[in-house]
Amino acid sequence: MDSTLDLIQPSVHWLTNENLHCLTVCDKLASECTSWSSTPFNPDDHCHASDKGENMPYYKNLRDQVKRGIAVTPTPTSQFSSLASASLSSVASGTPVYSQHGFSRGPFKPDDPGAKKSKVCTKCRKCGWYSKFDHHNFTKIVAQDQTTGQRTLKYYPVGIADFCRACSRVVSKKDFAKDQSKPYKSKPGDILLGTKVISFKVKARDPRKAADTKKNWEQYEGKSNNWVYNEAEMEEDFFHHRIGKRPELKHILFAIPVVKADSIPESSSTEVSPMETEALLLDDRNDLSLLRELETFDISGGYNTTPLDLNLHARWDKTTRKGVSTYAYFSFV
Repeated sequence: MDSTLDLIQPSVHWLTNENLHCLTVCDKLASECTSWSSTPFNPDDHCHASDKGENMPYYKNLRDQVKRGIAVTPTPTSQFSSLASASLSSVASGTPVYSQHGFSRGPFKPDDPGAKKSKVCTKCRKCGWYSKFDHHNFTKIVAQDQTTGQRTLKYYPVGIADFCRACSRVVSKKDFAKDQSKPYKSKPGDILLGTKVISFKVKARDPRKAADTKKNWEQYEGKSNNWVYNEAEMEEDFFHHRIGKRPELKHILFAIPVVKADSIPESSSTEVSPMETEALLLDDRNDLSLLRELETFDISGGYNTTPLDLNLHARWDKTTRKGVSTYAYFSFV
Protein backbone atom coordinates (compact mmCIF):
# COMPACT_ATOMS: atom_id res chain seq x y z
CA MET A 1 0.00 0.00 0.00
CA ASP A 2 1.22 3.47 -0.80
CA SER A 3 2.74 5.10 2.31
CA THR A 4 0.79 8.31 1.72
CA LEU A 5 -2.40 6.33 2.12
CA ASP A 6 -1.11 4.92 5.41
CA LEU A 7 -0.78 8.48 6.71
CA ILE A 8 -4.38 9.41 5.93
CA GLN A 9 -6.52 6.37 6.60
CA PRO A 10 -5.59 5.72 10.28
CA SER A 11 -6.28 9.37 11.19
CA VAL A 12 -9.99 9.00 10.39
CA HIS A 13 -10.22 6.42 13.15
CA TRP A 14 -7.93 8.28 15.55
CA LEU A 15 -10.18 11.34 15.56
CA THR A 16 -12.84 9.33 17.38
CA ASN A 17 -10.54 7.67 19.92
CA GLU A 18 -9.80 9.77 22.99
CA ASN A 19 -7.41 7.20 24.49
CA LEU A 20 -4.78 7.42 21.77
CA HIS A 21 -1.73 9.63 22.10
CA CYS A 22 -0.20 12.10 19.67
CA LEU A 23 3.11 10.26 20.08
CA THR A 24 4.61 11.14 16.72
CA VAL A 25 4.71 14.87 17.40
CA CYS A 26 3.80 16.28 20.81
CA ASP A 27 3.42 13.35 23.27
CA LYS A 28 -0.09 14.35 24.37
CA LEU A 29 -3.43 12.60 24.38
CA ALA A 30 -5.12 13.09 21.05
CA SER A 31 -8.03 14.72 22.88
CA GLU A 32 -5.59 17.25 24.43
CA CYS A 33 -3.59 17.98 21.27
CA THR A 34 -4.67 21.38 19.93
CA SER A 35 -2.99 20.65 16.61
CA TRP A 36 -4.67 17.31 15.96
CA SER A 37 -6.64 18.49 12.92
CA SER A 38 -7.79 21.69 11.26
CA THR A 39 -10.00 23.15 8.58
CA PRO A 40 -8.95 23.77 5.89
CA PHE A 41 -6.74 20.70 5.71
CA ASN A 42 -3.13 21.23 6.80
CA PRO A 43 -0.39 18.58 6.34
CA ASP A 44 1.14 19.79 9.62
CA ASP A 45 -1.91 18.51 11.53
CA HIS A 46 -0.59 15.97 14.00
CA CYS A 47 -3.23 13.35 13.11
CA HIS A 48 -1.40 12.74 9.81
CA ALA A 49 2.03 12.19 11.39
CA SER A 50 3.73 8.83 11.15
CA ASP A 51 7.02 7.35 12.32
CA LYS A 52 7.19 5.22 9.18
CA GLY A 53 7.05 5.74 5.44
CA GLU A 54 8.61 8.25 3.05
CA ASN A 55 7.22 11.27 4.93
CA MET A 56 8.62 10.25 8.33
CA PRO A 57 11.59 12.72 8.17
CA TYR A 58 9.12 15.57 7.57
CA TYR A 59 7.13 14.74 10.70
CA LYS A 60 10.28 14.03 12.71
CA ASN A 61 11.42 17.58 11.93
CA LEU A 62 7.95 18.86 12.92
CA ARG A 63 8.29 17.02 16.24
CA ASP A 64 11.73 18.61 16.79
CA GLN A 65 10.23 22.04 16.11
CA VAL A 66 7.43 21.42 18.62
CA LYS A 67 9.99 20.44 21.25
CA ARG A 68 11.91 23.67 20.58
CA GLY A 69 8.67 25.66 20.73
CA ILE A 70 8.89 27.03 17.18
CA ALA A 71 6.30 24.95 15.32
CA VAL A 72 3.23 26.77 14.04
CA THR A 73 0.09 25.04 15.29
CA PRO A 74 -3.01 24.87 13.07
CA THR A 75 -6.44 26.05 14.18
CA PRO A 76 -8.05 23.25 16.23
CA THR A 77 -11.23 21.58 15.02
CA SER A 78 -13.08 18.33 15.63
CA GLN A 79 -13.62 17.33 12.00
CA PHE A 80 -11.37 15.94 9.31
CA SER A 81 -11.48 18.22 6.28
CA SER A 82 -13.15 16.97 3.14
CA LEU A 83 -10.09 18.22 1.26
CA ALA A 84 -8.13 15.31 2.70
CA SER A 85 -10.57 12.85 1.18
CA ALA A 86 -10.18 14.57 -2.18
CA SER A 87 -6.41 14.29 -1.90
CA LEU A 88 -6.71 10.62 -0.98
CA SER A 89 -8.75 9.92 -4.11
CA SER A 90 -6.20 11.72 -6.29
CA VAL A 91 -3.23 9.86 -4.82
CA ALA A 92 -5.01 6.51 -5.07
CA SER A 93 -5.80 7.08 -8.76
CA GLY A 94 -2.23 8.06 -9.56
CA THR A 95 -3.21 11.59 -10.61
CA PRO A 96 -0.57 14.26 -9.76
CA VAL A 97 -1.73 16.63 -7.03
CA TYR A 98 -0.50 20.20 -7.36
CA SER A 99 -3.01 21.92 -5.07
CA GLN A 100 -2.08 23.40 -1.71
CA HIS A 101 -4.04 20.69 0.08
CA GLY A 102 -2.69 17.69 -1.82
CA PHE A 103 -0.54 15.03 -0.17
CA SER A 104 1.60 14.46 -3.26
CA ARG A 105 4.66 16.71 -2.89
CA GLY A 106 6.58 15.57 -5.94
CA PRO A 107 9.17 15.66 -7.25
CA PHE A 108 7.81 16.69 -10.64
CA LYS A 109 10.03 16.74 -13.71
CA PRO A 110 11.22 20.06 -15.19
CA ASP A 111 8.83 19.72 -18.15
CA ASP A 112 5.76 18.92 -16.04
CA PRO A 113 3.11 21.45 -17.20
CA GLY A 114 1.03 21.25 -14.01
CA ALA A 115 4.04 21.90 -11.75
CA LYS A 116 5.09 24.88 -13.88
CA LYS A 117 1.70 26.53 -13.43
CA SER A 118 1.24 25.64 -9.76
CA LYS A 119 1.71 28.45 -7.24
CA VAL A 120 2.76 26.02 -4.49
CA CYS A 121 5.49 24.22 -6.43
CA THR A 122 9.07 25.48 -6.18
CA LYS A 123 11.62 24.92 -8.94
CA CYS A 124 14.96 23.68 -7.63
CA ARG A 125 17.81 26.10 -8.32
CA LYS A 126 20.13 23.12 -8.91
CA CYS A 127 18.36 20.34 -10.80
CA GLY A 128 15.35 22.22 -12.19
CA TRP A 129 12.77 19.75 -10.86
CA TYR A 130 9.68 20.96 -8.97
CA SER A 131 8.61 20.10 -5.43
CA LYS A 132 5.50 21.15 -3.52
CA PHE A 133 6.31 22.61 -0.12
CA ASP A 134 3.95 23.18 2.80
CA HIS A 135 6.01 26.07 4.13
CA HIS A 136 6.82 29.61 3.10
CA ASN A 137 10.26 30.14 1.59
CA PHE A 138 10.49 33.69 2.86
CA THR A 139 9.69 36.13 5.62
CA LYS A 140 6.00 36.88 5.74
CA ILE A 141 4.23 40.03 6.95
CA VAL A 142 1.52 38.81 9.32
CA ALA A 143 0.31 42.17 10.69
CA GLN A 144 0.74 45.91 10.24
CA ASP A 145 -0.12 48.72 12.66
CA GLN A 146 -2.47 51.12 10.88
CA THR A 147 -1.29 54.08 12.96
CA THR A 148 2.49 53.68 12.93
CA GLY A 149 2.82 51.49 9.86
CA GLN A 150 5.08 49.11 11.81
CA ARG A 151 5.02 45.60 10.40
CA THR A 152 5.07 42.34 12.30
CA LEU A 153 7.13 39.74 10.48
CA LYS A 154 7.08 35.98 10.77
CA TYR A 155 10.38 34.19 10.17
CA TYR A 156 10.24 30.59 9.03
CA PRO A 157 12.93 28.33 10.52
CA VAL A 158 15.35 26.29 8.47
CA GLY A 159 14.55 22.60 8.20
CA ILE A 160 14.35 19.50 6.06
CA ALA A 161 11.42 21.02 4.12
CA ASP A 162 13.99 23.19 2.31
CA PHE A 163 15.54 20.23 0.46
CA CYS A 164 14.58 19.39 -3.13
CA ARG A 165 12.68 16.12 -3.36
CA ALA A 166 14.50 15.24 -6.56
CA CYS A 167 18.17 15.98 -5.78
CA SER A 168 18.13 16.64 -1.99
CA ARG A 169 19.90 20.01 -2.26
CA VAL A 170 18.62 23.33 -0.90
CA VAL A 171 15.87 24.16 -3.35
CA SER A 172 15.94 27.97 -3.31
CA LYS A 173 18.14 30.84 -2.18
CA LYS A 174 15.06 32.09 -0.30
CA ASP A 175 15.72 29.17 2.06
CA PHE A 176 19.10 30.64 3.01
CA ALA A 177 19.46 32.28 6.45
CA LYS A 178 15.73 32.53 7.16
CA ASP A 179 16.39 33.01 10.89
CA GLN A 180 18.92 35.74 11.61
CA SER A 181 19.86 37.74 14.70
CA LYS A 182 19.30 41.48 14.84
CA PRO A 183 22.25 43.90 14.68
CA TYR A 184 23.33 45.17 18.08
CA LYS A 185 22.32 48.75 18.84
CA SER A 186 24.25 50.45 21.60
CA LYS A 187 22.47 52.18 24.45
CA PRO A 188 23.70 54.66 27.08
CA GLY A 189 25.58 52.78 29.77
CA ASP A 190 26.39 49.70 27.68
CA ILE A 191 29.78 48.14 28.37
CA LEU A 192 31.73 45.97 25.95
CA LEU A 193 32.88 42.94 27.93
CA GLY A 194 34.92 41.43 25.13
CA THR A 195 34.88 39.51 21.87
CA LYS A 196 35.52 35.93 20.90
CA VAL A 197 36.35 34.50 17.48
CA ILE A 198 35.43 30.86 16.86
CA SER A 199 36.52 29.05 13.71
CA PHE A 200 34.84 25.98 12.30
CA LYS A 201 34.56 23.58 9.39
CA VAL A 202 31.40 21.88 8.17
CA LYS A 203 30.50 18.38 7.12
CA ALA A 204 28.22 18.76 4.13
CA ARG A 205 25.41 16.41 3.23
CA ASP A 206 26.02 14.08 0.30
CA PRO A 207 22.70 14.21 -1.62
CA ARG A 208 23.73 11.15 -3.63
CA LYS A 209 23.36 9.04 -0.50
CA ALA A 210 19.94 10.32 0.55
CA ALA A 211 17.50 7.40 0.48
CA ASP A 212 14.73 9.30 -1.33
CA THR A 213 16.97 10.75 -4.08
CA LYS A 214 19.72 8.16 -4.48
CA LYS A 215 18.06 6.58 -7.54
CA ASN A 216 17.82 9.96 -9.27
CA TRP A 217 21.53 10.59 -8.78
CA GLU A 218 22.37 7.13 -10.11
CA GLN A 219 20.27 7.87 -13.19
CA TYR A 220 21.20 11.50 -13.93
CA GLU A 221 24.61 12.24 -12.36
CA GLY A 222 27.13 13.51 -14.88
CA LYS A 223 24.61 13.65 -17.73
CA SER A 224 24.01 17.39 -17.35
CA ASN A 225 25.37 20.36 -15.41
CA ASN A 226 22.27 20.14 -13.19
CA TRP A 227 23.38 16.80 -11.78
CA VAL A 228 27.00 17.35 -10.75
CA TYR A 229 28.02 16.81 -7.12
CA ASN A 230 30.37 19.43 -5.72
CA GLU A 231 31.40 19.04 -2.10
CA ALA A 232 32.67 22.64 -1.79
CA GLU A 233 29.31 23.97 -3.03
CA MET A 234 27.46 21.75 -0.55
CA GLU A 235 29.59 23.12 2.29
CA GLU A 236 28.87 26.69 1.24
CA ASP A 237 25.15 25.88 0.98
CA PHE A 238 25.26 24.47 4.51
CA PHE A 239 26.70 27.74 5.78
CA HIS A 240 24.11 29.93 4.04
CA HIS A 241 21.23 27.60 4.92
CA ARG A 242 21.97 26.76 8.54
CA ILE A 243 24.19 29.65 9.73
CA GLY A 244 24.15 32.83 7.62
CA LYS A 245 25.95 36.15 8.12
CA ARG A 246 24.06 37.03 11.31
CA PRO A 247 23.24 33.64 12.86
CA GLU A 248 21.16 33.03 15.90
CA LEU A 249 23.11 31.22 18.61
CA LYS A 250 20.51 28.46 18.78
CA HIS A 251 21.10 27.52 15.13
CA ILE A 252 24.82 27.19 15.70
CA LEU A 253 24.20 24.90 18.67
CA PHE A 254 21.63 22.86 16.73
CA ALA A 255 24.22 22.25 14.00
CA ILE A 256 26.99 21.01 16.34
CA PRO A 257 26.84 17.20 16.60
CA VAL A 258 26.78 15.32 19.89
CA VAL A 259 28.90 12.55 18.35
CA LYS A 260 32.42 12.56 16.92
CA ALA A 261 32.87 13.58 13.31
CA ASP A 262 33.52 10.03 12.14
CA SER A 263 30.24 8.87 13.72
CA ILE A 264 27.97 11.30 11.85
CA PRO A 265 25.60 9.33 9.55
CA GLU A 266 26.55 9.37 5.89
CA SER A 267 23.08 8.85 4.48
CA SER A 268 19.54 9.81 5.36
CA SER A 269 16.73 7.31 5.41
CA THR A 270 13.28 6.88 6.91
CA GLU A 271 15.00 6.52 10.28
CA VAL A 272 17.52 9.37 10.05
CA SER A 273 16.62 13.01 9.43
CA PRO A 274 18.54 14.53 6.48
CA MET A 275 19.78 17.35 8.72
CA GLU A 276 21.52 14.77 10.92
CA THR A 277 23.89 13.92 8.06
CA GLU A 278 25.46 17.40 8.09
CA ALA A 279 27.22 19.22 10.91
CA LEU A 280 29.20 22.24 12.07
CA LEU A 281 32.58 21.11 13.42
CA LEU A 282 34.38 23.43 15.82
CA ASP A 283 38.13 23.70 15.35
CA ASP A 284 38.42 23.87 19.13
CA ARG A 285 35.89 21.60 20.81
CA ASN A 286 36.32 23.54 24.07
CA ASP A 287 34.45 26.44 22.46
CA LEU A 288 31.26 24.40 22.83
CA SER A 289 31.29 24.99 26.60
CA LEU A 290 31.40 28.74 26.02
CA LEU A 291 28.54 28.61 23.52
CA ARG A 292 26.38 26.64 25.91
CA GLU A 293 27.11 29.10 28.67
CA LEU A 294 26.20 32.04 26.41
CA GLU A 295 22.93 30.31 25.57
CA THR A 296 21.77 30.79 29.16
CA PHE A 297 22.29 34.56 28.80
CA ASP A 298 21.09 34.97 25.23
CA ILE A 299 18.17 37.39 25.22
CA SER A 300 17.78 37.34 21.44
CA GLY A 301 17.02 33.63 21.58
CA GLY A 302 14.29 34.21 24.14
CA TYR A 303 15.99 32.10 26.77
CA ASN A 304 16.52 34.69 29.46
CA THR A 305 16.18 38.32 30.54
CA THR A 306 19.66 38.94 31.90
CA PRO A 307 21.75 42.12 31.49
CA LEU A 308 23.82 40.67 28.62
CA ASP A 309 23.46 41.02 24.87
CA LEU A 310 25.32 39.38 21.98
CA ASN A 311 26.38 40.72 18.61
CA LEU A 312 26.97 37.78 16.28
CA HIS A 313 28.65 37.74 12.88
CA ALA A 314 29.76 34.86 10.66
CA ARG A 315 31.49 34.50 7.31
CA TRP A 316 32.49 31.68 4.97
CA ASP A 317 35.85 31.51 3.17
CA LYS A 318 35.52 29.64 -0.14
CA THR A 319 39.28 29.25 -0.49
CA THR A 320 39.97 27.57 2.85
CA ARG A 321 36.44 26.11 3.06
CA LYS A 322 36.20 27.24 6.67
CA GLY A 323 33.95 29.57 8.59
CA VAL A 324 34.54 32.11 11.33
CA SER A 325 32.00 33.42 13.82
CA THR A 326 32.57 36.45 16.03
CA TYR A 327 30.75 37.09 19.31
CA ALA A 328 30.77 40.42 21.13
CA TYR A 329 29.38 40.56 24.67
CA PHE A 330 27.69 43.66 26.05
CA SER A 331 26.29 44.28 29.50
CA PHE A 332 23.70 47.01 29.82
CA VAL A 333 21.90 48.94 32.50
